[in-house]
Amino acid sequence: MDERLGSAHAVPTKAGPAPEMPLSGGPEQSVADPDAAAEHAARLEADRALRDALAAQGFTGEAYAVYEDELAGYGHQVMTAWLATGHIFARCHEAGLRLLSLPIHVNDREDIAQETIAGALRSFKRKGLEDGGWRPEGGASLKAYFTGTLLLQFANVWKKRLRAGGVPGSLPPESARDLLPELPSPAPGPDDIAMQRDEIRRGLAAIENKRARIAVVLSAEGYEQEEIAEVLGPDVSARSVEGLLRRHRSRVAGRGEKGGEPQ
Repeated sequence: MDERLGSAHAVPTKAGPAPEMPLSGGPEQSVADPDAAAEHAARLEADRALRDALAAQGFTGEAYAVYEDELAGYGHQVMTAWLATGHIFARCHEAGLRLLSLPIHVNDREDIAQETIAGALRSFKRKGLEDGGWRPEGGASLKAYFTGTLLLQFANVWKKRLRAGGVPGSLPPESARDLLPELPSPAPGPDDIAMQRDEIRRGLAAIENKRARIAVVLSAEGYEQEEIAEVLGPDVSARSVEGLLRRHRSRVAGRGEKGGEPQ
């Protein structure tokens, strides 16, 4: 099976490389670098072989169950990162899905992620594989196609929750506390945690660039620069993330030398 994906039985706490965006199997993005183009072509050929092998078994049985588990684990990684940062709404907007953007409470994120993934797995199997919706000639990898399905399913889940009144609207959009994931507390006491959170929130409030805020939060949570770049979108490279974080550290250091609070 495809070892690039994670396992659904041991759900990770941070996102693996987030995927490319197409919803219908179209080109992921133009590839100018010959080496990158060759790697992309090899990936598509591997996906074609995988699809054909699964089709020979009718997309059923143990082989497909393992592949579906891998997709579920990958989907959970991606949805966890996007829901925690609110970046899910930006990715939906890029895909032409206009949704009301509201902060998602930490207690609701897992339920939304699981409901989205379950629907995406069913749709991916039926439309993408059995009905032939995914075609390697379109230029999108299987992972990219599944990601598009995740976005469509999230839109359905989100609209249903809005209609049912299950999404609180009292929190201000893009507030620093909603960009900040819950911090683990194995060792620090309550007072230390409160001080740490207050420092981070005040620091986040001073960062005007939304991508920089998300990069700072994910970096603090242990994400690698390559992973942060994938979460932010296909037009962001690991080098760009490095630049965002470096400029943020420089600003923080500058404020520290002046002895002042963030402006």
